[in-house]
Amino acid sequence: MKKKLILCFIIILILFSALGGYLIIDNIFNDYPEEVTIDKYDDGGFEIVGTFTIDSKNEIKKITRFVNKLKPLEDEEMVNLAIIRQIEIHYSDSITVGIQLGEKDYCFYTNENENISSLSHMPTGLYEWVERKVLDEWNEIDIVNNELNKVVRVDGFYDLPLNERKKKVEIVLNKYKKAGLIKNITYSDEAYSFQYKNGVLGGIRIKKFDPYMN
Repeated sequence: MKKKLILCFIIILILFSALGGYLIIDNIFNDYPEEVTIDKYDDGGFEIVGTFTIDSKNEIKKITRFVNKLKPLEDEEMVNLAIIRQIEIHYSDSITVGIQLGEKDYCFYTNENENISSLSHMPTGLYEWVERKVLDEWNEIDIVNNELNKVVRVDGFYDLPLNERKKKVEIVLNKYKKAGLIKNITYSDEAYSFQYKNGVLGGIRIKKFDPYMN
């Protein structure tokens, strides 16, 4: 029995050593960025409506695998398609990937270091990753914003005493804090600030608008 335990311990030690060696080699031969920034644009691709920062090492490694598969289409493959970059992944200062919502076959690939600015085949899994890491989280942001707006846009809300206004808004904020969709709630000058779970900043004012104040 004792020999079996020692053997199991040795096997576990070897596996951990192998894993540690792989991680060291992986980090030496792959120059991963510390973070990747993702901009979400409006439907027309004109204005940024949200920015997400990815700093998880595991997620950055996934993005790196996608980026490494990007390459410009060959001339004979060129398609008549203009990508509206509604999602823009800034992998590094020189590499950007533009994605149009609903377009799962092609993306726009820019690599300034290699003078590339062209359509590319969408790497398998990239669009699904964007849906999970950006679109799902953006939908959660909309859920919070929509409920807050329902509270403050009710007729007579701004005529209520300050404590009543605070109470109504705090019910929503505490609900979504408990659900894990927001965090770091602060209050100052009749306004609440908070962070969505992905780090994007949010806020809601409960101060009555004064048309005579600039």
